[in-house]
Amino acid sequence: MIWMAGKRRPRATLGLDIGTGSVKASLIEHSSGRPCLLAAGEAACENGRWQDGIARALEGLVEHARRMDTLVVAAVRGRDVVVKRIEIEDAGDRDLKDVLPWEAEQHIPFEMDDVVIDAQVLERDVKTGTMDVLIVAARRRVIQYRLELAQTTGFPVAAIDVEALALRNALVYSRPGAVRGISALIDVGRSESEIVVLASGVPVLARCVAVGTDDIRIGPDEAEAPGSDLKGRIARLLEAAGRAVRFVREEDLADGIGAVFLCGGGAAAPGLVRAMGEGLGIQTQVATPLANLDMKGDALDGIRTTGPEMGARLMATIGLGLRSFR
Repeated sequence: MIWMAGKRRPRATLGLDIGTGSVKASLIEHSSGRPCLLAAGEAACENGRWQDGIARALEGLVEHARRMDTLVVAAVRGRDVVVKRIEIEDAGDRDLKDVLPWEAEQHIPFEMDDVVIDAQVLERDVKTGTMDVLIVAARRRVIQYRLELAQTTGFPVAAIDVEALALRNALVYSRPGAVRGISALIDVGRSESEIVVLASGVPVLARCVAVGTDDIRIGPDEAEAPGSDLKGRIARLLEAAGRAVRFVREEDLADGIGAVFLCGGGAAAPGLVRAMGEGLGIQTQVATPLANLDMKGDALDGIRTTGPEMGARLMATIGLGLRSFR
């Protein structure tokens, strides 16, 4: 969590996913012991009119949210965000935040005065006197802009998270087995895609690549045709995913990436799963956060798509909504 206003536990969390072409929102109740999806909505956003898109995406959620103690969680993503696992000298009883700026400066390609940093200790090695730390950093202006947009919902904003962590939340909740071994999540958006590598459920790498559904644009018949150029169209995405695979091998993380999960609005593009699987040589499938999630019968009435694509589109917003601040 890169920015947090408070830690009180809400009855419901409104996950606000502001993508590159649309806004998705989900309202998840936490008071019953198990998270329950009460309502979800989405709206296309053209010409940067994000406030209008947010208002339309919330149309079916507002009345539910007003009846509950609801907090908003939004997220930042892209090239102004860094997620990385590093090894540093064990800080002992000292506050991690006291030593983090000195260590993080070596790994963050931004001016330190220009970023907000958060970190979590993953593991300590008593023998070597070191500890593995997950650091996340984002430019202040990016966080501020997301905060201003989230405040237009009219509900208190609890946190600005990192999308890689939200995607992780959704995957692990829907597929508990994903915490074992190494896996990769690729969130295919309209103009960019986020690649997240997970080791035992913890993000160890997050990269953004400027290729999305606008670059693919291929019809069902063409995708299945022998002369299809789908692999050519997603060459940059395959190249970036390949670099993530090489990173895992260089870091000697277990036996390499065992599975790739596609999510986001472009995950169900015709032929994409097969093309990615063949290009990477790794089992590839569309992820959905709905498999293990309780929900009201009409919770998805505000979503305009159906089938596997619907769940894939909601991956980030549901991951944000799963935050309960326990």
